[in-house]
Amino acid sequence: MQSNFKFTQKNALNSLNEIFTFSPSLDFISNSSFKEVSLMFRIDKTNIGVIPIKLDEIKESLLNNTENHLDLIIFINKLGNFNLKVKEPLKNLFQEIFASPCFPSREEFIKVLKAGRLAVASFGQSKSSFKIDEAVRNALRDALKITNITSAKAAFLHIQFNYPLFESDFHRAIEILHEALNEQAPICCSFKLGKSKLLKAFLILTGFNTIEELIRNKNDDILSYIFNLEPESVTNEEQNLNLDLDLPTID
Repeated sequence: MQSNFKFTQKNALNSLNEIFTFSPSLDFISNSSFKEVSLMFRIDKTNIGVIPIKLDEIKESLLNNTENHLDLIIFINKLGNFNLKVKEPLKNLFQEIFASPCFPSREEFIKVLKAGRLAVASFGQSKSSFKIDEAVRNALRDALKITNITSAKAAFLHIQFNYPLFESDFHRAIEILHEALNEQAPICCSFKLGKSKLLKAFLILTGFNTIEELIRNKNDDILSYIFNLEPESVTNEEQNLNLDLDLPTID
């Protein structure tokens, strides 16, 4: 039984890999100059730094100190779900995010990579039958703790799940992100087969170039209409509905 499952899973992965066109190469950079930067790596001649930080610690001086060394800074909210719920080391996680096979194309990946100088990482997961919808929207909600989503111009989305997804799932994820950003925003997705039964979404919103663009005004009711439509964890409710539809029989 176990061997049959592995065979089926392998075939499903082979089918899934057909939609992924390339895998980026990632090189880690030793960091001894910037105490704020937890991780530095290079992709396609782009130097990237990862900084876990509290919202009120993001200062213009931080950018001035690194502008000659980093092409892209990814902020992780110390009080956000990405930092609180992700247990694996940042190095392993970002290697997985950026070095996994990507969809839809290398050109789209480069567009996202070059979209701006600042980015924010967030995390969401699903607990209901609305797996891809709930995970992506929860990642957007996590991003709202620190950033103005409407100013983001592009996004990386990395998915972990214990079973391969359909191409339609990735198109649905891109559709949700286009609703949150704009229809022309380049989106690049990647996938890694994991062990968790919960579908996990790692989102990196990018395209910001200034602190003013990045930081959310707490008085703004940003994109509430998106979250009004958000599917919740409805497993228990579905069990309690007990609907009996009397449908006509068609001969």
